[in-house]
This record gives sequence, structure tokens and C-alpha cells, in this order.
Amino acid sequence: MPRRPQSFRAAIATSLCVSVLSVAAACSDGAPPRPTAEEKPVPASATVKPAHQVPQAAARSTAVPAPRDLPRGGRTVLPAQRVVAFYGEGYPGGIGLLDVNDLDAVAQRIEKQASAYAHYGRQVLPAMELIATNAVSRPGPDGSYSLKLDDQTIARYLDAARRHRMLLILDFQPGTDEFGPQVRRYEKFLTQPDVAIGLDPEWRTPGSHPYAGTGHTSAAEINGVSSYVAGLVRRNHLPQKLFVVHQFTSAMVPDRQKVSVPKELSVVFHMDGVGGPGLKIGGYDALRMRAPFRNGFKVFPVLDKPAMSPAQVMALRPQPEVITYQ
Repeated sequence: MPRRPQSFRAAIATSLCVSVLSVAAACSDGAPPRPTAEEKPVPASATVKPAHQVPQAAARSTAVPAPRDLPRGGRTVLPAQRVVAFYGEGYPGGIGLLDVNDLDAVAQRIEKQASAYAHYGRQVLPAMELIATNAVSRPGPDGSYSLKLDDQTIARYLDAARRHRMLLILDFQPGTDEFGPQVRRYEKFLTQPDVAIGLDPEWRTPGSHPYAGTGHTSAAEINGVSSYVAGLVRRNHLPQKLFVVHQFTSAMVPDRQKVSVPKELSVVFHMDGVGGPGLKIGGYDALRMRAPFRNGFKVFPVLDKPAMSPAQVMALRPQPEVITYQ
């Protein structure tokens, strides 16, 4: 199955330095190197079916009933709670921290990490952020540069999240496609009260394949998705939905001040770069947003040199309301 190499994420630090902190003399010019097409091949089918590759016992769905409210109670995600998530791909060998062979063990590790944020004035809501559509370097039979997880696999992650009263965030990397059609493909999951959404403009590359350069999107495209998701919340009487937009350069959403904030959603701009504490703090300061937007922050435990501790993360101002580990 395709895998995004660690070397690419390590290169993000250079991009963050160039695009967000260009005033720093230590930054070098130019875009970060991109992986070659051979580093992330497309399988025979444009739809990933990873559940077929894990042990049968691990692939079983327990069909846990849906909650009526948010996983740990209440109808409002932010500012009532603080979300702490692990991020990753849903098949063996994929990037991130979601070990597909033992999701209950993953949930226990998420709980442990989330507990480090329990003393900062809010209830902590643990979460799994699963890459539902994964940008790749060559098109599949349908011409898409984005692999789609099958419903069986997503249901397995959702059941695991429910067993541990966690949120499931579906992350979208559309490649040359648009966000809207991909999000609509998973409507049956987004009508659940414990499923949230993440958009990844880094992997939205209109006009060229996802490895031709760092991607971007517009406020208009984001607003089209948020309007659709807000409508699902209203029609299905759902609790507030988390709506995360990942970025590590301002160019990824150049007109983000025009992004709408429907009352049904908590719209979070999430700082997603790799680097040491000084670089990451500078990036967060450059990209942070004011109300009604919310702010998020990602930690790479291996690639950040060194990774910031929970205390360092919570020393950021404003304090991040969504913290993700990859």
C-alpha cells in the first residue's frame, strides 16, 4: 500500500521557515523537496481496502451504538472541551500513530497522552484523526490522485473510538479533486454525532499531481464544505461538529479571513509544521487566528527536534484547543 515517506515530513520544516517565517535570516530560499512518484505508488485499485490486510480478529467491527451527544457528554466541542488526537493512515505501514492491528491499544495510548492536558481548565476529549482520502503521486483507474478508504475500514475505526468514548475525525487529502465531492462521499459517517472533519490543503493540488508542489485551497471552497456539513448538523439535530483546516504556510489558505464560521461548527486553523520548538512557536505565532476561529497545533514526536512537551504546547498563546500527534 502507498506510504508517504518520513523524509517528506522532515522537509516541511524548511517550507514553514520559508513561507511563514521569511523574516528569519536562518531560513533558506526555495520550496522543500517533494518525494518522487515512485515513493508513493498507486495500487491497482483507486480505493484502499486495508481491512483485508489486517488479521481477521483485528478487522472485526463491534457495531457500538452511536451516542446521542458528544462522546464524553455535552453538545459543544469548543470551547467546552480540548481535543487531543492521534493522526494517521488506516492501513498497515501507513504514516502516523494509528496502529491498525490493535486499535484498542492505540486508544489507550491516546488516553495517556490526553491525560497530560487534563489540568489546563477544560475537559479533554481524546480523538482519532483518520486519513479518509489520501493524496498519491499517480492516478488510479478512475483518474483520481486520491485513494479512498472503504466504509468497512472507517466503521472499524469508528467502533474503536466509540468503545473508548473518543471522537473520530475524518481527514481529507483530495489531490487534484475538490474537497466537496470527497466529503459528500462519507455523508453517512458525517451524520453521526461523534464524527468530525479535517481538511488538508497541503494535498489539494488543482492542475497538477500532489507531488508537483505544496497545495492550497480557497475560502470559497472551504465555505462550500462547511455549509454542507453545517446543514447535516441542523437536519440531523447533531451536536456541534469540529471542523479542522490544517496548514503550515499562509499560502495554503491565502484568503482565510473570508472563511465562514457557521454556528453549527467549531472552525479550527491547525498549525501543522515540523521543526524544533523555536521554529514551531514562531510558526504558530504567525498563523494563529482570533475569534470566532479556533487554533490547533500538531506535534511530531519523532521528527520534531526536540518534540515540545504538553507544558510547552500549553504555554502558546492563545492556548491550542486541538492538539494532534503524528
